[in-house]
Amino acid sequence: MLLPPSWPLRSHLRVHALVSTLLPCLLMAGFLSYYLSERLHERYAAEMLLTLKLQRHFVDTWLADRQRDVIRLADQPELKAPDPAQAEGDFRRFVAVMPEFRGLVYVDALGLTVLDTVAKPGLYLGDRVYFKEGRQGRPYITDLIVGRATGARLIIFSAPVQGPGGEFRGIVFAPISPDVIVQAVGGARLDYEGQTFLLDRVGAVVAGDEQLVPNPGAAQPSQEGLQGEAQEFTYLRRDGTAMMAMALPLSVPGWRLVAATPKETLRDAVRPVVGVVFAAGIVSFVVLLPLVLGFARRIGAVVEPLADHASQLAQGRYDLPLPALPTGRVPRELDTLARTYEIMREKIVLDVSALETMALTDALTNLPNRRYLMEEGPRLVELCARTRLSCACLLLDLDNFKAVNDLHGHATGDLVLAGVASVLRRTARGADILGRLGGEEFLLLCADTTREDALILAQRVREAVKDARIAPLNAGGVTVSVGVATLNTFVQPSGVLFDRLLVAADTAMYQAKAAGRDQVAVSPCDPDTSACTPDKR
Repeated sequence: MLLPPSWPLRSHLRVHALVSTLLPCLLMAGFLSYYLSERLHERYAAEMLLTLKLQRHFVDTWLADRQRDVIRLADQPELKAPDPAQAEGDFRRFVAVMPEFRGLVYVDALGLTVLDTVAKPGLYLGDRVYFKEGRQGRPYITDLIVGRATGARLIIFSAPVQGPGGEFRGIVFAPISPDVIVQAVGGARLDYEGQTFLLDRVGAVVAGDEQLVPNPGAAQPSQEGLQGEAQEFTYLRRDGTAMMAMALPLSVPGWRLVAATPKETLRDAVRPVVGVVFAAGIVSFVVLLPLVLGFARRIGAVVEPLADHASQLAQGRYDLPLPALPTGRVPRELDTLARTYEIMREKIVLDVSALETMALTDALTNLPNRRYLMEEGPRLVELCARTRLSCACLLLDLDNFKAVNDLHGHATGDLVLAGVASVLRRTARGADILGRLGGEEFLLLCADTTREDALILAQRVREAVKDARIAPLNAGGVTVSVGVATLNTFVQPSGVLFDRLLVAADTAMYQAKAAGRDQVAVSPCDPDTSACTPDKR
């Protein structure tokens, strides 16, 4: 049977599949409809139960750890002192190292907030359920509630505070955003086709974006049925998709972890019983063999060259053009696949080029990084030596940079490095190689530059940095010491010229430091004859 070549691939497959499977499907239709529905249901139910048990352990552990964090804080001696305000520092340090919590609040025995890292103290919370539980001496995890101070949707972890004699002194609680719970449940994701989400005591979805609509006439999860192990039920999503679900109780009373998968997934699973269908398929195979072989040849004429090209692409040959593919009796989907593949190849070439650029660029200053300098520097120096051109190396080191970090913080230090890089970029010449060598050191390589020209450039760079206003420091707040080393035009090419030049410039830079900083010093060493080991005393 020959099909019109203009038909789409789906039509080709449908016709061939219909002819090749019609006979065995007629024989096995009644058996499969019963057998698979039961077996697939059992398989998915077992898979959901296993997933839930593993995820429940993870989520229970995470919730218990957060509850213990709050309980430990409630036992701090400062909260048992006559003036609990002494614990404010501990509160803020706790929030700083525990980003899961949105804040930390201490409520006294009258129900008024005394310490609050988010809102102003003095808010009455004595009517909240977690305060009432704390008065009974019990820690508590709330359902999804709306914060009275912030208006945000929160989950509260609370613990009672007791005085030296065991009297009730108030509670400590820490709110957590539902997004954090979503991340915790997401962190426990396994290789499972369905989805999981978390329900609180009132059936509200705590973690996940699932929206439940009751399915009339179907079993629904109940608190009574969840006191033991897993309970199966069904529900409808907002889009009308029927879902098969299983709920498992957590260690938090009333909370449930739910795994769900569309019922349609069960019907779409592989249905033939291989042994029976194989016997019936032999008859269809003998009849359809010529058609299948011809169709396979047409597909292979497109797919095989694409596969070979993909193998070459995996080996790094991104510039290899796509070979010419046959036209005519090829289904249009394969033609679309080939054209789309070429578009993807071109995008890969661009992405690889971008990644190579990122690997050679310092993220903070957007200058070439040490790796780039160590690759391109020797090439430039060797080129100057072969063409008998002079070459200069300027090594710049920020003065007292450690003091900037110590006094203003590393964030300010990063701003200073970026600002100095911007000044150097404006001051350097277009043909020079400028990069960040590491830490607070910058390197400037200048081809066809004599010692006199290098000194002029070094002084211009030093003055430009000193005169620049690099926020948040004032003009003059940042200075550099510059070491200059040069190669003469008569230097013979050598594999170690760049290393020697760099060592000589480093020696000169330390001489500039020793001379009082904010100086330019020229190395007395000859990189062509000496390694010039620097003296860093």
